[in-house]
Amino acid sequence: MDELRINSTDGEHLVLESHDGTKHKLLIDDALRQAIRSNVTVAKSQISLTPREIQTAIRSGSTVEQLASKSGDPREYLEKFAQPVLDELTHVLASALGVRISVAGDRYNEVSQTEFGEIIASRLHASGVSDLSWSTHRDENHSWRIEVKYQLNGSNQTGIWSFDLKKLLLSPENENAVALSTQNQLPTTPKL
Repeated sequence: MDELRINSTDGEHLVLESHDGTKHKLLIDDALRQAIRSNVTVAKSQISLTPREIQTAIRSGSTVEQLASKSGDPREYLEKFAQPVLDELTHVLASALGVRISVAGDRYNEVSQTEFGEIIASRLHASGVSDLSWSTHRDENHSWRIEVKYQLNGSNQTGIWSFDLKKLLLSPENENAVALSTQNQLPTTPKL
């Protein structure tokens, strides 16, 4: 059986074309319309997550891959509703990393302004960490969480800050974040 593609339409007929260029005419009648409607209804009934559920899950830290695996919904469907939230997460993370922090001076240096992301990254690199990655998500209280994940002495670790987007205020939420925020020595093993 040859596969046909839509070439054009005149309003009453679809002009279909095969791979070899042969054209065919198909009457657009009630039977064709009904067949198309029933296919669309079946496709919609196979979707398990609503757009709101998709966006809430992405905002809470799930990935499109995780949602596709868990729900069985088509990746293209999930991506359509996930993309605006992924853009929002990118904006929130960039806003947090760009918060200007005053760095105390000493008798040789004046107080300076540096971006939060630069300060933390430089402190991490000075401590010898590897595999540094940043992410953000919204927790169950609808607060933004900024996370930096890294490896230190072969141990996976995470620094977590809460972030108030309106006030551009960051607050450390775990021991690693406190150490990074205050220039203390980083713990080499995670606290349980």
